[in-house]
Amino acid sequence: KTEDDKILISLEDKLKRLDELEKEIGDLRLESFLSNVTTLIERAEFVNATKLIYNKYQDVDIGLLRRIIDLLKSKLSSYAVCLAAYKDANAQLVIALSDDLVKSGISACEVIKDIASLINGGGGGRQNLAQAGGSNVQGIDKAMEKFKDTIRRQLTR
Repeated sequence: KTEDDKILISLEDKLKRLDELEKEIGDLRLESFLSNVTTLIERAEFVNATKLIYNKYQDVDIGLLRRIIDLLKSKLSSYAVCLAAYKDANAQLVIALSDDLVKSGISACEVIKDIASLINGGGGGRQNLAQAGGSNVQGIDKAMEKFKDTIRRQLTR
């Protein structure tokens, strides 16, 4: 084999190893969030028998936010969850609602569209799960406040 072939094979091996290590890091980060999930549930606000959960993370991607939501959903029956993440100049929001809230007329898609403008972004999704991305990291706190106010209002009408 030529020297170029050896370099190419070595580079491919290193890229494969890098992918494996990035997956391991993601798995370890998820494990570290397992204890965080318990804390989120414990400090959740109760509104008419529904757990209202919200939290903000730094340097977390949308995939990990969705995995955290999956963990929360597996432990709760009636919930409204808004998780946010920011990295550099990017803001992400994910909203998840339990089936009972969707049946009562609350839509995660409508809520996310309503609050996405606060992060200078747009979003969409389904009735029970929606996400948004934007460029205004400083707007995350206001977006989460608006989420809480909207859900509280809709649960107490």
